[in-house]
Amino acid sequence: HDHDKEEVDEHLKELALKHEKNLARIIESYKFRFIQLCKTHLRENYISEEDLAQIITFYDLYHGLGGNGQAEDYYEQVKQLEIID
Repeated sequence: HDHDKEEVDEHLKELALKHEKNLARIIESYKFRFIQLCKTHLRENYISEEDLAQIITFYDLYHGLGGNGQAEDYYEQVKQLEIID
């Protein structure tokens, strides 16, 4: 039984590592897309209420997954843009 338990434990470790790597890829993908959205609005120098709401939702999701850093700087800049509908 100890051998079976060791195999199961090893398999669980492998699955956990794979999950962590996949989550890191997802966070990086969200970060890239989020920053691209922010840059678009920063170039335009304004944002609509609807787009701002979407960016806030996107950022909350990204942040909830553990993302932070550079994306947060863009987020703060976008929140300061003039809202034009």
